[in-house]
Amino acid sequence: MKLARTIRLDESDDNVFDHPANAGEWAISGGFEFSNWSEENLNGKPRQAFSNGWLSLESFGRATFVAITSITESEYEQLIQQLAAHFVDHYGAPDMDAALPVAKEELDHMQSMCEDHDDNTLLMVSRTLNTAVVQCPGGDPTTLCTDIGGAAATESSPTLPPPVPPSTSSPPPMVPSTVIIEAGGRVEIHKGGVLRLT
Repeated sequence: MKLARTIRLDESDDNVFDHPANAGEWAISGGFEFSNWSEENLNGKPRQAFSNGWLSLESFGRATFVAITSITESEYEQLIQQLAAHFVDHYGAPDMDAALPVAKEELDHMQSMCEDHDDNTLLMVSRTLNTAVVQCPGGDPTTLCTDIGGAAATESSPTLPPPVPPSTSSPPPMVPSTVIIEAGGRVEIHKGGVLRLT
């Protein structure tokens, strides 16, 4: 079984998020936090959390990058409990019985994204919100349009350079191997260049 942990390539998360996650925390997309947001909510550091932040499940901070790794069944079950408690404490779920199935669905969704990737595959997320109805470009596989909380959302992957063949003179560029494109609680995965962490 696989999930993802936050990773810090530098200290930039300290500067861009109100509440940055520590390195090594288990993480999910956490898009539910933004389900009722509008443009008025997207200023400064909250905008960065919305645009590019994974949600950690220990501190409930945000991180720009996560890396896929193995997780045990007991760790996974503990994370479901933690997220359910977070839903009760911070999102108004009436009790743990109501929150547990939703927390499990969030974890299962993230786990399904991670399962087919190698350990140490680096992931990032990209989100945008538009207040007007968005028409998706015809047939463009890098754009996903959907409806989030009454506002149209478009999420697309940044243009990534093609993979650089291995060479003895220089390492490959540090680009994410997979970009997670999230909208309306559903995710598309787009592959780009490859980064392997050693």
